[in-house]
Order: sequence, then C-alpha cells, then structure tokens
Amino acid sequence: MSVTVSPNFKAAHAVFRLVGEQLDPTQITAALGIEPSFAYVKGELFETKNGPLERPTGIWALSTETILAEVHIEDHLEYLLEQLDPVLATILDLSQVQGLEADFTGFSFSAAGQGWMTLNPLLQRRICALNATLYVGFFG
Repeated sequence: MSVTVSPNFKAAHAVFRLVGEQLDPTQITAALGIEPSFAYVKGELFETKNGPLERPTGIWALSTETILAEVHIEDHLEYLLEQLDPVLATILDLSQVQGLEADFTGFSFSAAGQGWMTLNPLLQRRICALNATLYVGFFG
C-alpha cells in the first residue's frame, strides 16, 4: 500500500459503525460472524454524570483502539477492511433491510499539533464499496 503521511503522528485508531433506528446488534453479529467492539440498541439506557439517558439510535461498531499500536490511520482502516471485506455483501444487504448507515471514523493524534495524510485509491474504493462515509479527526 502506498501511503503518504506526515511524520508527526504519535497515535491513531479507527472505528467502523453501522447506525440506524431499527438496528438489531444481535442480528448483525450473527449475520457477520464478527463480535463488535461495542453495540447498542436504540432506547437502551446509559448513565451520564447528569443521570440516565436513552441511546438515540442503534449502533454496531468495530474499533482498533485497543487492538493496533500503529500510529497511522491508514493501518487502522486497512485492519478494519480486512475484517469487513469478506462480509461486504452481507453488510450491504443488512444496511438495506434495516435502513442502516455505515461510516468510518479515523482519529489521529499529532506530537506536533498538526499533520496531514492521503489515502490511496484502492483503500478509498474499498471504503466506498461499503457505501460508507469517512470522517477523520486530527488532534494535537
């Protein structure tokens, strides 16, 4: 993979999410054969410092945060795509049936307070094949 990356990065991770009002995490997990890093049902209660709140939507997610030590987002996206590529058709089918949206979020932490990156066309095509939006946040 040819990737151009700023040398300033000190940490990164990425998350793939399926999100939707009708999302059934148990059904997604069974269909994909992949255990999520976290999953929630719409309306599920969770605690905050101001008391309990309901989850506004359902989420099924895979995260690299505790799995990879690589400092470049591209490595994290590649890892997630390696898990998801074999079940691409199932993800697209579930997305259509349950009205789900897919997205990737990359988090990059810079030692210098700034940084930049490019994604190669093959990686971009694989993300697009999932009909997923890509969000990237840079933090210093």
